[in-house]
Amino acid sequence: MINQISYRPTFFENLDSFGLNFNFKIDKMDDIRTKIGAIMTFLYVFLVVTLFFGFGLDLYLRRNPRISINSRIEDYKENILSNQNFTFAFRVEDVNGQILVNDSIISLEVGYFHYKINEKGEWRKIFSGLHPFRRCNELNYTRKKEEFFNISLASWYCLDFENLKFGGNWNGNFVYGLLINTKQCKYSKNPKCLQEQDLRKSFKHPITGSQLFYSFLYMDVLPEMDNFKNPLKLHLINKYELLTLKTLKRSLQTYKTVQINNDKGWFFNDIENHFLYSSDSVLSDFTLKEEFNEDVIYSHFIYFGNKVDIYNRSYTKIQEIIANIGGFSKIIYILMSYLYVFFGKYLKNIFIMKRINFNLKNEYNSILSDKKVIKISNWKTFKKRSSQANFLKKKNFNNSLKNNNLNQNSFLNNLDENNNNEIYLTHFQKVTDKIV
Repeated sequence: MINQISYRPTFFENLDSFGLNFNFKIDKMDDIRTKIGAIMTFLYVFLVVTLFFGFGLDLYLRRNPRISINSRIEDYKENILSNQNFTFAFRVEDVNGQILVNDSIISLEVGYFHYKINEKGEWRKIFSGLHPFRRCNELNYTRKKEEFFNISLASWYCLDFENLKFGGNWNGNFVYGLLINTKQCKYSKNPKCLQEQDLRKSFKHPITGSQLFYSFLYMDVLPEMDNFKNPLKLHLINKYELLTLKTLKRSLQTYKTVQINNDKGWFFNDIENHFLYSSDSVLSDFTLKEEFNEDVIYSHFIYFGNKVDIYNRSYTKIQEIIANIGGFSKIIYILMSYLYVFFGKYLKNIFIMKRINFNLKNEYNSILSDKKVIKISNWKTFKKRSSQANFLKKKNFNNSLKNNNLNQNSFLNNLDENNNNEIYLTHFQKVTDKIV
């Protein structure tokens, strides 16, 4: 009979994702699992995982986002400001950058106004009057602002924006605006003011032309899209204008809204919206005036426009990474499969020879002991008459004989010595069937 060795792959061999196929089953299995295949499977998984992490660095580290920018003009609307979301500081300073607080030379005044077009298409004043301002450190959130902007606001004046309505312009149907006037002190109106000659000296400077400046701090947004936590960086920008007694300078500043739509999702869209206020433009002009006829030497108008800058930011999604590495992983699998074929042919032959053993000695003894025999006069007659004898010529049978320390010649010689050139064959067909 044929001795078969039961085959059960080890746990490590079961990890072989390649395998070697054959056309018959051994121990109810269609393919062969090997340790080399398991090692190559580990290598394949390692390479795919490496590709996943390599292509996914932008996702994990939140870098190299996709950015699109567009601007639009919306209808004017009323915005409710507060000291938390809006900052504007101003002062009069000398040539050394020190705040000047001297009403006998110069003073500051802030006005707040609201106009609206009536049914006749005419502008109608809703209200207009003075607006309070104070030192910045007297308002809420100043300390947090100083920490955020890394600047000291102790020597600046700040506008109080708490619950202040702002928006519109003269090209719309309504307008809210602020006006900051810088006034020279006129002795003719106020005896506490310096006399004209002394006032003229207080303005002059041999190098800069004047030693007094109107200076202001305004908010400006600088996008930093590589910054995941704070993509819209808010800064305080300082701008100043030279003050003289012979000119009336004006500046018209307009603010806008800056919005970011930030997609933080890893697999699906997860969009967060955030907006800030930023300066859009500052337009300046001037006119000449008599030194002491008019007291206003600088006017600063502040409006809130209808322009919106929109930043859309998104990062690589997991499904995009999988799609990117899909082609590479397939190429790696094909190359490793092609390489595995060379080892597989050898391993498959070894596998079959180890687990399908032919014990010809036991089969020959069973033939001699069987009573149902067929007597054949010589080997040539057997070879001609029996088609089963052709099986002895096959290469696989020769290999089987060699693996069991036998060969065809020794087998025939053994038959000649024991049976005088007679072969007793019984159930030979069953034996060959079992071998095949």
